Amino acid sequence: MAKILLQEQGKLLQEVTIIGDTTRIGREQLNHVQLTDPRISRYHAEIHRRGCCYTLVDKKSTNGTRLNGTPLREPATLSGNDTITLGDYTLVFQLDAADTPETVHPSTFDASATIIDTVNGQSAD
Repeated sequence: MAKILLQEQGKLLQEVTIIGDTTRIGREQLNHVQLTDPRISRYHAEIHRRGCCYTLVDKKSTNGTRLNGTPLREPATLSGNDTITLGDYTLVFQLDAADTPETVHPSTFDASATIIDTVNGQSAD
């Protein structure tokens, strides 16, 4: 499972394992990751999991969210070791090996094994 390493000024404060489809981050106690910095909005950001893909969304926070140093203007796909900055906090997103999609190399992929019936929209294997 993926996890977040919560750091403040380079010091590790907490390690949070992402177990649900949505992980909420903010000042409010109902968040999965609660941050106490007053510059953090009550519901600041969310991480959404869909299969093995993770997306970071800023929830229209007052002071914004940065992904790898760049202000987040729209939802962005997360990769291993991405840094999320909220106020004085840095969250390092880490992927577990099980969350990393398997790479298919052209030399090992047999395209003839999958045939799609375009008329009926079904696989014909």
